[in-house]
Amino acid sequence: MFVPAIGLLIAAPGMLIFTNTGVFTLAILGLLIYWLFSQFYDPNTMPVLCEVVDARYRATGYGLLNMAAMISAGFGIYISGVMRDLRVDLHVVFDLGAAVCVVCALIYYFINPSGAGRRLGAALRV
Repeated sequence: MFVPAIGLLIAAPGMLIFTNTGVFTLAILGLLIYWLFSQFYDPNTMPVLCEVVDARYRATGYGLLNMAAMISAGFGIYISGVMRDLRVDLHVVFDLGAAVCVVCALIYYFINPSGAGRRLGAALRV
């Protein structure tokens, strides 16, 4: 669970670097930092889900996880468009994205794999 949290915590400053610099080389460096460390999140999504959710509910959990990701991605694009229509600078949008990375890293850090999924599975049982 710490691998995605560490990756997101390091990716957030990379995003801040590439959005708030006027130097092309620093912008490329920030993009590389963001790209490299954001990859700590994607491959570890299913193993984290397996640690938290009971085996009977993993397929449903992964489906819900993918659904939430797609809904939030579409909502993020919409909000970015609204902010652009309001003439908000694009770097503000990316700064908010960096803040969301930090919040997600903190959520990963505080996930309790010892029994949270089992309690959730028991609560969902009918």
